[in-house]
Amino acid sequence: MTTETTEPEVEETEETTAPAGTDDKPAEYTPPTEEEWGKVRKTLDARKGDVAKLRKELGELKAKLGNAADAEEKAKQSVEAERELKTKRIAGIAALVDAGLGKDQAKRMVRLLNLDDVDLDDDGDGDFDDAIEDLKENFPQLFQAARAPKPKVSTRNRGDGGGNASHGNPQLDQMLKEVGLLK
Repeated sequence: MTTETTEPEVEETEETTAPAGTDDKPAEYTPPTEEEWGKVRKTLDARKGDVAKLRKELGELKAKLGNAADAEEKAKQSVEAERELKTKRIAGIAALVDAGLGKDQAKRMVRLLNLDDVDLDDDGDGDFDDAIEDLKENFPQLFQAARAPKPKVSTRNRGDGGGNASHGNPQLDQMLKEVGLLK
């Protein structure tokens, strides 16, 4: 004899409880109400206004940046021009001293040179020959006095000892003042 045990049969049923939104069917579309649509339009219009303001601000900032770059370039050019002018003045003073003027006279006379006409080479030297020739034509007495030997001035009978004694000759006094020997 065989003994068969029979187990109670369990009926298998397919009960599937799917989580919400995972249905095989797509959710049904419901159009927005007029109120919802109005809110969306207001929000969109507000965002468009914000975008327009931001674009305007961006344009202004770009313009400022461009102006700042232009100002920086102008400042660089100004500094370069000032440096070149100082270099020309120094070279002009040196050329005038070489032409026979004293240092102090050269400092004063360099103002009469047209430094715009002088081009500097890489070493900072310029061609001042024409400008100095013009000065020699216009102020020959300065260059003649500079080439002439300095008169020997006696320290006796100088009055106050400060070089202010007159020699009685106005032309000699003038020349001595120009070369810095008479105050």
